[in-house]
Amino acid sequence: LLVTALLLSGLLMVSAQVYEVEDLAEVLHPELVKQISTLNIQLKEELDLQVKVITRHFLGGKNVQAYANQTLESLNDDGLVLLVIVIGEERYAAAIGSKALELISSDKTEALLNEHFREPYLKERAYDRALALFLLETGNYLQARTGKRLLPNNLLQDFAGRTAVSQPSASAAPDDGTSWLDSIFEDVQRSVENAVQYDNNAREAAEGRGKGVSLFQIALIGFILFKIFGKKRNGRNGCGPLGWIFGTWGLSKFFGWRK
Repeated sequence: LLVTALLLSGLLMVSAQVYEVEDLAEVLHPELVKQISTLNIQLKEELDLQVKVITRHFLGGKNVQAYANQTLESLNDDGLVLLVIVIGEERYAAAIGSKALELISSDKTEALLNEHFREPYLKERAYDRALALFLLETGNYLQARTGKRLLPNNLLQDFAGRTAVSQPSASAAPDDGTSWLDSIFEDVQRSVENAVQYDNNAREAAEGRGKGVSLFQIALIGFILFKIFGKKRNGRNGCGPLGWIFGTWGLSKFFGWRK
C-alpha cells in the first residue's frame, strides 16, 4: 500500500509538473525565465498546455528540428509546445505535442515565430524581446481560439518592449478629429506671422525716417503759411505763395526735415 501511494503521488507530481526554461546558452534574463514559469502555470490550469524553451550555443551540426522532435518525444508530453533556440548557429525550431496541436497548429506556430520572433532574434540579437513577443502573441492567439482568459503579464510586456494601453475614461471628451499637435502648430504659425509683420513695420518705419518730408508736404506747408501770414495788416501784399513755398523748402533743409 505504501509503495502504491508513493507511485500515485509521483504520478500526480508528474502530471502537475510546470516546465522550466533550460537556458543552457545563458542568454536569457533570470526574471524572464521566472515569468515563463508563471505563464506555464496559467496555461496548465486553463488549457492543459505548457511551453518549454531550451537554449543551446551549438548542436554540433545536428539538425535543430530533429533535435526538437527527439527532445519532445523524450519528454512524453502531448500537451507541450517546445521551442529550441541555437544561439551560435542562429537557428531555432518548434515541436508540438499531439494534444497541443488541437489548440495551435504547426503552421500557426511557425507564422508566429516568423512574424514576432525571427527579426529581433536574428537581426537585433534581442533574445529576451524575441521570446517575450512570441509568448505574448501565442497567448493572445490561444485566448482568441479557446475563449479562455489568461491574466496579463506586465513583466512579459516590459521584456517585449510594450506598454499597457490605458482605456479612455467615461468623462473624456469625444474625439473631434483634431490633435493636440494642431494647437502647437497654430501657435507657431501665429508667432511667425507676428514676427514677419513686426519686421515689415520696423522696416517701413526706418524707411519713413530716412525719407523725411516730401516735396508735396513742403509745398502744402508753404501754401498754408502763405494763407495765414502772406498778407500784411496794412493791406499791402507781402511775399507771394511761391516765396513762402521756397522759404519753407529752405527751412526744411535747415531743420533737417529733408535730406
